[in-house]
Amino acid sequence: MAWTQNLPPRVCRAFNNWLADFCNTNRARLKPAALLPVHDVKLAEAEARRSVKELGAVALVLPNQQVNGRPWYDRYYDPLWAEAERLHVPVAFHGIRWPTRSIWDGVISITSLWRTPWAIQWR
Repeated sequence: MAWTQNLPPRVCRAFNNWLADFCNTNRARLKPAALLPVHDVKLAEAEARRSVKELGAVALVLPNQQVNGRPWYDRYYDPLWAEAERLHVPVAFHGIRWPTRSIWDGVISITSLWRTPWAIQWR
């Protein structure tokens, strides 16, 4: 299903744009943490770079379950870890685990995060 490959990067980009706007109401206290379309490591790298450099994200948020059957220690993700290191940002894992694993892996793990604004609040 082609739409499952195109939807995650668009959802992440839209969410990260919205979150940056939300945090702009008080940048002294609110900092965005970017969601990444991890079903494709190249797209995830690009969104990480854009979110940090253009939107001011201070962290990257990933789903806690495997996407496309790859564990997080798979070498496939090495370019993403290297990009996070170059950007000097931490990587966080979202705490909700979904009970189903199907073609929705890359979509549900991203859209589930719409319920909670991901911003780091500084005091």
